[in-house]
Amino acid sequence: MHILILSCSTGQGHNSAALAIKEAVERRGDTCEFHNALLFLSQIYDRVVCDGHVFIYKRFPKLFGVGYRFEENHPPTIIINQMKLGVKKFAKFFESKNFDAIVCTHSFASLIVNEYKKRSGSKVPLAFVSTDYTCCPGAPESEADLYFAPHPLLRDEFESSGIKPESFFPFGIPVSNKFIEKRDKSEARRELGLPQNRKIVLLGCGSMGCGPIAKLAALLSRRIPDALIVVVCGNNLRLLERLTRLEHDNIIPLPYTKKMALYIAASDVYITKAGGLSTTETILSDVPLLYIDAVPGCETRNIDFMVGHGFAAAAESHSDVINKVIGILNNPKKALDGVKKCRSALADDPAEAICAQLEKFLAAK
Repeated sequence: MHILILSCSTGQGHNSAALAIKEAVERRGDTCEFHNALLFLSQIYDRVVCDGHVFIYKRFPKLFGVGYRFEENHPPTIIINQMKLGVKKFAKFFESKNFDAIVCTHSFASLIVNEYKKRSGSKVPLAFVSTDYTCCPGAPESEADLYFAPHPLLRDEFESSGIKPESFFPFGIPVSNKFIEKRDKSEARRELGLPQNRKIVLLGCGSMGCGPIAKLAALLSRRIPDALIVVVCGNNLRLLERLTRLEHDNIIPLPYTKKMALYIAASDVYITKAGGLSTTETILSDVPLLYIDAVPGCETRNIDFMVGHGFAAAAESHSDVINKVIGILNNPKKALDGVKKCRSALADDPAEAICAQLEKFLAAK
């Protein structure tokens, strides 16, 4: 197979899922190319959309949630019309190659491809990969041949949105193979130089390091003094500096790290915002998950799904975070039962399962 993978940089999760699929394609001995779909409009458009997304997401999370709810309740006509502007450039690129299929991890990308297929009459298979535990706005309008969903319990939601049952494949969100490989907790701690005899609470909020992380870290440090609080600041240098200045010997602030799989494996609980990728990475690592509702929108849908089915917990306030962390540390089996229940319904390696299904689909054509 020769696969085109398209994503958009409105949050790192879409790109991470795309790269996980790229890893799986190449492990199978097939070839692929990975591109940012918004560059088919222009570099300026890509920068404005992505920088604007990050700015609103970090600075005005409630406004971000309002915008998402609007998209959920209205046809994405404006977005579709914007994406049409990239079709001509995409056509020139695509027709100079020889791809067997296209995989999109963002609805913007799949809308460009769908419009190209309508205009050109191309029959190239299109696969849409959902990176949140919901049927996101724009997904049904993509008219993809294959929809790869995060969990089987989302079937009714996808089908009620117009997705055909035979197109629905709930393998799980694709994550890097680093999270698939089994790491014993003690082994992970040895590799990271972390103590074996202490409870470790991992605290993070995605690549942007958003949310009330500094306040939570200080509170956890005081209220659970025997625990080690490892805080992943992502690209938020201001947060890293703020935590470094705190005089708490049980807080370890970290910059952006490529060892996230090890830190999750080494932890007793992971407190984070409800990103689809971080959720799946944690579930596949067999570590209890506690959400803080940092940014409304698709992440609210992730919380509703995961907590509603007993797969994870969510905290409504700072004091609730403390109480729930203490509960998880004192009774890890209960929290892990929910994690294992969620994991049991997913493919062992979602990215590999996606590649296998795509190959099967192509062979049947």
